[in-house]
Amino acid sequence: MPMRFDELKITNQLPSPTGVALAVLRLGESDDQPMLEIARVMQSDPALCGRLLKIANSASMARGRPATSVNEALTLLGFRTVRSIALGFSLVSQHCRGPCQGFDYNNFWSHSLAMGIAAQAAANRLGGIAPHEAFTCGLLAQVGRLALASVYPEVYSEILAQIESGNPDDLRGLELRHFAMDHQEMTGALLRDWRLPEDCVHAVERFDLATAAVAPATERVLLLVRLLQLAAQIADACLSGAVELSEQQPELLSVGEGLGIQPTGLRELYKGVVRDWRDWGAIFEVETVAAPPCTELLERARAAGQSAKPQESIEDLDAEGRLKIIVVDDDAVALRVLVWQLVKAGHSVQSAANGNEGLSLVLAEAPQLVITDYQMPGMDGAALTRALRQTKMGRQLYVIMLTGSEEDETQVEAFAAGADDYVVKPVRPRLLAARLRACARVVHLQGEIRREKEELRRCMAELGVANRKLQQAAQTDVLTGLYNRRFAMDCLYEKWNESIRAGTPLACMIIDIDHFKRVNDTHGHDVGDRVLQATAELLSSKMRQTDVICRLGGEEFLVIGGNMDAQTALDCAERLCASVAAQGIETTNGHLSVTVSIGVAARSVSMQSTAELLKAADQAVYLAKALGRNQVRCEATLNSPASNSALARMAPQSYT
Repeated sequence: MPMRFDELKITNQLPSPTGVALAVLRLGESDDQPMLEIARVMQSDPALCGRLLKIANSASMARGRPATSVNEALTLLGFRTVRSIALGFSLVSQHCRGPCQGFDYNNFWSHSLAMGIAAQAAANRLGGIAPHEAFTCGLLAQVGRLALASVYPEVYSEILAQIESGNPDDLRGLELRHFAMDHQEMTGALLRDWRLPEDCVHAVERFDLATAAVAPATERVLLLVRLLQLAAQIADACLSGAVELSEQQPELLSVGEGLGIQPTGLRELYKGVVRDWRDWGAIFEVETVAAPPCTELLERARAAGQSAKPQESIEDLDAEGRLKIIVVDDDAVALRVLVWQLVKAGHSVQSAANGNEGLSLVLAEAPQLVITDYQMPGMDGAALTRALRQTKMGRQLYVIMLTGSEEDETQVEAFAAGADDYVVKPVRPRLLAARLRACARVVHLQGEIRREKEELRRCMAELGVANRKLQQAAQTDVLTGLYNRRFAMDCLYEKWNESIRAGTPLACMIIDIDHFKRVNDTHGHDVGDRVLQATAELLSSKMRQTDVICRLGGEEFLVIGGNMDAQTALDCAERLCASVAAQGIETTNGHLSVTVSIGVAARSVSMQSTAELLKAADQAVYLAKALGRNQVRCEATLNSPASNSALARMAPQSYT
């Protein structure tokens, strides 16, 4: 059974830096190590120091006066570059030969060195990736092959023999079958163990996968992946013969163009890599071969140099012009080139290799623009567009169709499927840039419409809140926070009708604070206001939640009790009267006690309106006052001789 990486590491058969290289790697974990300490560690390995001086003074590195000490080499190269070189020296010197008979160790290191130099040169040309980081990634991009050959020499030798004999399975497939991991996974595990940056690990894990360029990744990892792909192509060219190179040139040109390197620049890059590869091969003690001239590239470069047309590219756009795009194309090379051009222009880009994958990605990510190829196996571009237009989100998308035909019928079919625009392949960057500007204008206008609708909804919501607040203010007594007289009359009318419809009882109480004028005259209106507030608070705390409590005006309050009969209302009024009398009100003038008189009335069949109910309660409260205050009376006692005598001495208030 294949072992896990942790188990393989215990065997001590995995390639690993040792000695000075290991010490330098550990020093690199801290950014505050002084150069003198690093130089002291490196001086314990004279062979490494000699090689560093050679590299520092090589044609590609020399700047004026040659370096004569390790300190000067460190200053010239930089610690991170020195660390990469030390790691490479350590691995090459330990593994220049090994037990796997079918594994060509020199060819492996020669290719790895060429790949590291090519990645470094491309990073210098393009920017965005530190050259020393690109060199390390290129040098170690396939070190997992060396690891598998070291741990499983016999089995790996058999795998390589099968590849040589024309086995239809690729190397990674055979590795997975025998070891449950391939050399890319092993490379990633080793680089993590050596504590290389995660971006480097992600890039080397995917750079030679078919989906490497479109797999989800950061823009930096995506750039490093493309650098490694170009470096691998150049390294293959360095070790190939003239015939093989002629066959490789189309792919090399395509990868170069995906990075924005035209044939002229690619020619110069290739020549520089070949020169440095030979120099560094002698320093690393790795045999190199005479790399064939890139004749076809030279011819294409000359043709490109003679052309008067400017180099086309998708231009950079401002923030409003940047789009969230999903590109769908089954042509992997065309997809990589288009995605890279769009990313370089500042757009946020994701991609899919077929229509079904593209549909799922679009529905999940909700882009602003979909660029889809017209002809694809399975779900083609037209079917994808029709499927999108059947969804609410898809109807708002801008869709550009890529077609390989300029025939009118093809374009008509594209528009009939729901496309907003089309571009004929091969895609010309400047033409696509013009299409993208048109798309950006539409997307911007759609955004403005959405924002205006959202602003309108927000204003309507605020208006609704304001209206509710105004309505509440119109129905509320400012001093006590209770409902006011206007609301009381409307509510009593509704409760009256509800009582009639449902056949349920209805009662009301009018509560009048005794001698309230005396309170105002004696203690002042501020104390009177506090008495009103305290009485309102007590009424709210003692009544049911379904009861409606209002301030009629002055010192009078009204309680409307739905589904409350006369006896219940009378009992409740008695408790209220006692509670008010027992309540002490703290004022600025000290402790103050007040009492209330309460009149109770219940709806009877003889009553024709709410006015009659209020009049009965009003007469009852006046009777309570006439009989001495601080008591409760109801309309049932109004016709007694004592009541008539008391009422005769007081003029009742009338309600309308």
